[in-house]
Amino acid sequence: MSKCRECGASIAFVRMADTGKLMPCNPGADPDRGNVACIKSGALYINGYVITDARPLHPDFTPLLAHWATCTKKGRAKPAPTTQTAPADPALF
Repeated sequence: MSKCRECGASIAFVRMADTGKLMPCNPGADPDRGNVACIKSGALYINGYVITDARPLHPDFTPLLAHWATCTKKGRAKPAPTTQTAPADPALF
């Protein structure tokens, strides 16, 4: 089991199916808050995907919670993006 470099908590890496990248998640199934679905194959978590309304949790998959949602390190969570409007182009006439 790996440890978070920021807070030191145990984390499990899920290999995401669409990108092949590893996503750090809290170890152990989290049926209430889990937002990443995956299959456990031995010590590995594979075929991960983000759970959405369009792509709900498949019955054969395990729900895990992405670690960034619970990391206790201050400032770890990214702030929500702000909506900014681009300045209008100056009038030519």
